[in-house]
Amino acid sequence: MEAMKIGAEQLCALLNEEETGYVEQHLMMLESNWQGFLGVHSQISSNLLAAMDKSSQFNALYTNLRNGCRISHSSRASRIEGIRKEVDTNALLREQLNSLAVELCFNAPPAQAHATRTTANEVNQRWNHLYSTINERQQRLEKGDWIDKTKSTLDCLNTSPSSDLKQIEIELCKFRVIYNDIQAHLASYEAIDTAGQQMLQIQPESAPITQPMLEMIAEKWIDLNSQAEHINQTLEAAKVNASSRGSELDKWSTWLKDVLNELKSNRPLGGLPETAYSQLDDFSILKADVEQKKLLEQELQRITQSEDGPSVNLQEQYDKINNNWQLVQVKIGEREQRLNEALKDAINMQNGMEEIGDWLTESERVLSTAPAISRTLDSINNQIAQHAAFNTEVNAKKEKLKELQNKGVRIQLSCEKKDAIPMKNKLVSLKHRMDKVHTRTAERTRQLENAQTDTQMFEEAKNELLQWISAKRVRDMLNEHKNFHEQIERRKSTFDMLCTKGKSLEDHAPPSEKKTKRKEVEALQQNWENSAKTA
Repeated sequence: MEAMKIGAEQLCALLNEEETGYVEQHLMMLESNWQGFLGVHSQISSNLLAAMDKSSQFNALYTNLRNGCRISHSSRASRIEGIRKEVDTNALLREQLNSLAVELCFNAPPAQAHATRTTANEVNQRWNHLYSTINERQQRLEKGDWIDKTKSTLDCLNTSPSSDLKQIEIELCKFRVIYNDIQAHLASYEAIDTAGQQMLQIQPESAPITQPMLEMIAEKWIDLNSQAEHINQTLEAAKVNASSRGSELDKWSTWLKDVLNELKSNRPLGGLPETAYSQLDDFSILKADVEQKKLLEQELQRITQSEDGPSVNLQEQYDKINNNWQLVQVKIGEREQRLNEALKDAINMQNGMEEIGDWLTESERVLSTAPAISRTLDSINNQIAQHAAFNTEVNAKKEKLKELQNKGVRIQLSCEKKDAIPMKNKLVSLKHRMDKVHTRTAERTRQLENAQTDTQMFEEAKNELLQWISAKRVRDMLNEHKNFHEQIERRKSTFDMLCTKGKSLEDHAPPSEKKTKRKEVEALQQNWENSAKTA
């Protein structure tokens, strides 16, 4: 290439400018091609060196892995765990081998790539076979040791638990898991026995070794099933016994809950005597039932007794039932006291309302049949005195009714609704009647007072006038005729007023008093006329 460059320079010196440019152009193209050739040559050399290096590594890894697989196959019968660790350690070399195989096959000719893949596949197949052989051997060893482990697990079960049903069921659940595992291994046991019998038929010379092993496995299998059956029977019997104890305790617990529900302190009481009597009768039946259960404590102690003493769960249940029993005793006394008090209050309330009702009936009769208001002073004073005593009695009964209303409100808050409504209606009716009686009493008091005032004024004026027109008075006044005549004229209006008032009193007086009032007015008129004539 260097000689070509020198020759081209000499040629360009001899040629004209146009031909010189043509030679230089060809020289530049040649130099460019030469540089490309050098680059390809360098890349090929580098690839060859890398391929040689990777091939050497591939061969070295292949040799190591092949030797490792051969050693592992020859040793797998004795040390499974050690071989597995060794194989796991060499797994990294296998991955490196597969990676190098992929890189070598990428740029290699088809024939070489096929050979490389074949070698790598062979290693992978032997590797997988080695893994499967290790796993199979380990499973066989584990199956051989499974019966002993299962027997040890059965020995760990508590075959004589306490009378706690929950603990027994837990042990039964554990046993059923183990029993299901035993049944699942039945096929494996039968397969081993079948394989052993076939081996004895094919290779009779192996009987001294194989026959004892088969007999030992069969004996262990029979012992395992016998032990499982015995444990199952023991636990089932314990469960039946515990269930019986638990059902009796549940019966007592349910009965106590029902009794406590019947003895709730917030249950409504009887507001009427008939309801209170009915509740007390129902309570007497419940109390008699409780009295029949006086031997509850001894019965509970008998139920909770066991050889190992009561379990924690049974003891807790017994304590709860015993506490409820003590609570029932307390509630019985409280309920009886409340029912007796409710009956007493209901009877007192009923009697009080009946007493007020009877008194109101009598008071209404008294007011309706009261005599007409007298217009005689002595009679009207007697009527006022009698009515004042009646008014005092009305006020006392009104206060008593108010106390009954307050007591009725308290009873209504704690009694049944069917009793509260009629009680409330009865009290409202009594109050309306009492208000009406009180109003009528006050009205009669006012009428009596007005009649007393009118009668008293009439009597006083009449007496004064009669005193004035007496004979002695007239004789005295005749001495002063003028003054007397003037006084006659002045008192004429009083006379007219008295006549009118006397007529009014006569009209309002009872029939028995009308004649008396008429005579009094006529006598007054007669005396007045005589005095006027005299004047």
